[in-house]
Amino acid sequence: MRRLAPDLCLILQGILEGEDGRGDARPPAGIMGHVKPRERPPMSAEPNDTRREGVSKKTDELASELLGKALDVLAVGEELDVLLAVAAADGEVSSYEFADDGPEECLEGAHKKAAESADAVRYAIAYRGAIADETGAYQDAVILEFGERGYRSYSAFSLVDVTGDEDTFGWTEPQPAGEVEPLL
Repeated sequence: MRRLAPDLCLILQGILEGEDGRGDARPPAGIMGHVKPRERPPMSAEPNDTRREGVSKKTDELASELLGKALDVLAVGEELDVLLAVAAADGEVSSYEFADDGPEECLEGAHKKAAESADAVRYAIAYRGAIADETGAYQDAVILEFGERGYRSYSAFSLVDVTGDEDTFGWTEPQPAGEVEPLL
């Protein structure tokens, strides 16, 4: 694990760049362990095949800020709750933390809150999880889900080395983890 400069505004640039030949929208092997198949019908009224691909600059900025907050929390040795940021068309951002239930219930609560936010145009969710590597061993990670109304929704992860000491805390650059069900 290496330490990286925390320039988070460019983190998600190019995460899944679409079908114009610039990138491969499939995730690398072995990183989809955190994406739990959803057993409920889609929350979005729009089928995924009619949505735009890629990530807008505003969604990139929202997700990058939330990932930065999650990494800051872990760097000082605090417990990372499920974090949600929802942005309205006027640019107002509302932030929420989900901590009163188990991890799955908190994540489900964040999904539900984002989906039910009538004025929301984009969202990002960050939480602590684990990603299986090529050998099947699990590595600690911050997992990020993000999307925007009219766009496909994606996930990414950053492996973390949580030591409880800001000077030795480490993380990797975020890597794409594929599409997730749109919430908006």
